[in-house]
Amino acid sequence: MAKELAMVERTEVGRETRRYFIRMLRSAMQMAADHDANGTPEAIPQDFFDARAGLGTTD
Repeated sequence: MAKELAMVERTEVGRETRRYFIRMLRSAMQMAADHDANGTPEAIPQDFFDARAGLGTTD
């Protein structure tokens, strides 16, 4: 529910949240396509980590 609320906010945080999830969806789709094409899972793309860093999230 928090994801949906953040994504509909008309604030800078809402826009950043939407951009983050769009980037993650694109990365996931690319990984799935790579897996299908190669028959093996590929490493997590750097885009995933870059997008998380842009939100100030670290592990």
